[in-house]
This record gives sequence, C-alpha cells and structure tokens, in this order.
Amino acid sequence: MMKNKKCCKGGILLKLIVILSIVTSQTFAFVTPTSTTVTMPSSSLLFQQKQQQYRTSSLQMWGKNDDEIPTSERIKSCIPYLLPIFDGDQFGKYIYLRFPPLGFLDELCIKPVADKMHDIPFLGLAIFLLLSLGTLQNFDMSRNVRFNTQQAILIDILLILPEFIGEGLV
Repeated sequence: MMKNKKCCKGGILLKLIVILSIVTSQTFAFVTPTSTTVTMPSSSLLFQQKQQQYRTSSLQMWGKNDDEIPTSERIKSCIPYLLPIFDGDQFGKYIYLRFPPLGFLDELCIKPVADKMHDIPFLGLAIFLLLSLGTLQNFDMSRNVRFNTQQAILIDILLILPEFIGEGLV
C-alpha cells in the first residue's frame, strides 16, 4: 500500500513539473488594436447603445446560435471532464457519507473506474499529457472541444493543491 502512495506522490510531482514546463513554454501573442477615428455620440445615445449591448451580449461564445453545435461535438466536449471527476473522487467521501444515494452511485459508477485508473502507475499523468499537449495548437479540432478540454485540464490542476495539503497532513 505504501508503494502505491509513493507512486501517487511521484505522479503528482511529475504532473506539476509538466504544468510548469507547459506554462513557461507558452508564447503569448498580444494583438494591438488598430487606431480609427471615432466620433463621440451624445450621452443619451451612448447609454442606449450600452443598454442594447448588455441585452444582446449573453454567453454566446461559439456563434449567434448554440444550436449550431452538433450533438457529437457536445459529447466529445464532455469526455475530458472525466479526468477531474476520477481524480477528485476521493474528496467526495464526506458528501457520500451524508447522502447515501450519492455514495451508492459513486460505488456503482465512478469508484471502480477511478480505482482502476489509480492502480495503473502514471495513467493519470499520461491522460493529462495527452489532453494538454493534444489540444495545445490543434486547430483541426473544433473550438468547443478544445475549450472544454482546456477547462478540464484547469480543473485537474486545481485538484493538485488539496492533494498536496492532504498528503502533508497524513
């Protein structure tokens, strides 16, 4: 059992090293705005324009209509979120004690896969690398899939801090 704990600590440290190397190797392109001459509208017209802008600016990141995203891409966008679910399963034990139906669902669906994932050394790190490096500059994938994959990676990165704190207290 102790051997498995040391392997997990090494996996977390390797994941942190990979994160730092990816972050430091990123090049950021800054876009400079072009200068144009703008005539200032009157204050009431400006207020009306801002009101119209607030009304029309909802959370539509992908286009004017969310129905444009096919169902297959929506499913592909959900798959990367399995990594943080399996990595963060250990933090739900107190919720599962308070709500037994959730504990039953966890034991039935998530726990077996999470245990298998943690039994294979460095599988979590390999999946993390595959997701992060596979979507880095891959413009062949849809924007929706790349965005959700990067979000899942960020959630997985945020799960590292409680793991360090938990292992430090044990």
